[in-house]
Amino acid sequence: MAMGVADRPDGRAAEQVYRLVWATLGLFVGGTALGLAWDRGWHASHRFESFWSPPHLFIYTVLGVTTLALAHVARARRLRACLGAGVRVPALPFPLPGALALAAGGLTTIWLGGALDSVWHTAFGLDETGWSLPHATLGEGLLLTFLGLVACRLALVRRWPLAPYSAALLAFLALLFAPTPLGPLGHNHTVAWVAAIARLPVLADQESAQHTFRIYEAWNLTRAHPAFAPLAAFVVGGGLAVAGGLTHRRWLLLLVVLAASLLPLGGDYRVARALGLAAVPGAWLPLPYLPATVALLLARAVRLPEPLSWAAAGLAFGGATAASWGAPPLLALAAGPAMAAGAMAGQWALHTLEAPSARRVGVLLGLLGVGLPLVCGAVDLFLRMHTP
Repeated sequence: MAMGVADRPDGRAAEQVYRLVWATLGLFVGGTALGLAWDRGWHASHRFESFWSPPHLFIYTVLGVTTLALAHVARARRLRACLGAGVRVPALPFPLPGALALAAGGLTTIWLGGALDSVWHTAFGLDETGWSLPHATLGEGLLLTFLGLVACRLALVRRWPLAPYSAALLAFLALLFAPTPLGPLGHNHTVAWVAAIARLPVLADQESAQHTFRIYEAWNLTRAHPAFAPLAAFVVGGGLAVAGGLTHRRWLLLLVVLAASLLPLGGDYRVARALGLAAVPGAWLPLPYLPATVALLLARAVRLPEPLSWAAAGLAFGGATAASWGAPPLLALAAGPAMAAGAMAGQWALHTLEAPSARRVGVLLGLLGVGLPLVCGAVDLFLRMHTP
């Protein structure tokens, strides 16, 4: 859709949007990361009393401010025009830029997930796996909102090209968000790790929480699960493809991958030590981004075709997964084609962020905001029904 004269951005409006996008991204990522870490600590030290705990109130306040900031940009024609041509959005009287539509879809998914989560916790307390419909909807909503905010920044790239440090920051965050669809398979390191958390006094005394831990243990919903290697290779391949497309430089991608590995390593090692599992590397090792990236860059250096380079990265990822968490050899090998497929999906996603057409935004919202939560919710219900 072509922009009219009144819709063309001016310099001051573009600068205002530029500052708002970065501020909103910082608030969204920093606030939700802090809130989620607080929430995990809260449940480990306080009995469940109400959905409206201090961490939840903090998280939803941050999300509320994020929603208001993007609504401000969407409402003002001169501001939203800075983010590109608009696409038609149901129930809105004016078109939204594709990037803003993606972010708005992500926030809508989050608010829907929050409403579902409130009902679930009220009914079942802490008996909720990471694949429950509310949790899956919330997780994918967070991922979609992040992608929408990245798309908003990329919409301004002609006026403000991405500096190396900006590209590195977005790539780093992309790697941290990439494992979101793995749910408990990514979060739970080992069965021993799950069992140790289940024995924490405040959780051991709550039957609702214990049922969730029984589900995790009975079905081995940890990184030691046989399906973890190919599934993780797929999402990591997608994350690395986005990160590589943002950074463009081999050395910068390596630095980003190193940072994305070291950050969770520090926190997970502290948790493992507190649980008495510091001597078990599988309880604190990060996802093997680094071996996969090194293999990818070496394969490219010897001029292997791009699909084979990604397959080599996947094989390195699968081998590291087998060494760390005991992936079966055949499924570790399956990580090769899985990562190649994930890289294709990541490249498609990056192109969508760079040129967010109505069709591509609709597909992304449909897949991540609706399809994946429904699939995860169905899996959760099956596991719940078959675990006493």
